[in-house]
Amino acid sequence: MRGVISTVATRVTVVMPGLAEGQVLTGGTEPGDIAQFYLRLAVHEVVIKLGAQGARGWTADGQSAQSRSFAVTPIDTVGAGDGFAAGYLAALLAGGNLQARVDQGAAVGAPVTTRRGDLAAMPTRAEVDELLAQPAAPA
Repeated sequence: MRGVISTVATRVTVVMPGLAEGQVLTGGTEPGDIAQFYLRLAVHEVVIKLGAQGARGWTADGQSAQSRSFAVTPIDTVGAGDGFAAGYLAALLAGGNLQARVDQGAAVGAPVTTRRGDLAAMPTRAEVDELLAQPAAPA
């Protein structure tokens, strides 16, 4: 399985595993190790989803970013990763920088966990914008 996934990864622009997936697929244990595995395969961007801790992203040109995290009370995590990916890719297509991309991904994924289901749980643009307008919590 690792070989097939690694071969496919050489042909994509962005790889977005969760931490556990990345550990299984690469043998790396830390987000940075997993990212470096994919960057060595010539992937342009790697984002490691970290659940309630948001996500970390790296680019082939040396940029890195840690997303904001948003305080929510989760009831169902189904679809949160898909929501993150949708938010991230929308920001990528809109020309957002790496920080904006990981933040928007987190702002889409977080509210998905507060509802049941996957597609039906996706937030509206207004809900995402409201989260992004909140002041970032101190690191």
